[in-house]
Amino acid sequence: NAAGGLLNQDLVITNIHLNWSPQNKAFYSEGKISVSNVSNVDLNMELDGYMEIRKTPEGDIMNLLLEMTDGTWYYFMYDGFTLDTFSSNDAYNAQIPNINAGKTKVGSFRTMPSSKEKVIQWVVDFKKLYFGIDEPYQLLMASESSQTLKKKGTVEGDGF
Repeated sequence: NAAGGLLNQDLVITNIHLNWSPQNKAFYSEGKISVSNVSNVDLNMELDGYMEIRKTPEGDIMNLLLEMTDGTWYYFMYDGFTLDTFSSNDAYNAQIPNINAGKTKVGSFRTMPSSKEKVIQWVVDFKKLYFGIDEPYQLLMASESSQTLKKKGTVEGDGF
């Protein structure tokens, strides 16, 4: 399905430090998030970002924000039934409404567009809840940033 091209990818996280919050019944990330690859594309990058896996009576809810540069980021929220997602990448966002077109079936989940505002609010809430930081957060769209994504060079013997 062409509509699912950018969304039909596997994401492999290789290193993430998760802490348990008993009062919030959630795992939350601290520090960089290492991403090995997306589908068959090797990244081997340490990224800024935030992850939360919250336990609820209805099931687990996972939120993930990965920031490659100031204007390159992806957000995902999955609750077992719906995948909400949004990015600084306009081409990615344009595909989201077309993913489920006429094919939602038993056992599958719906893909829904989120918004920049919802992502920012989630990060503000995350930082306040887990780190006591109460300050505004900024996410730039690709069109608002002059930074480009550059893959770091591979070092011989680095294990990859």
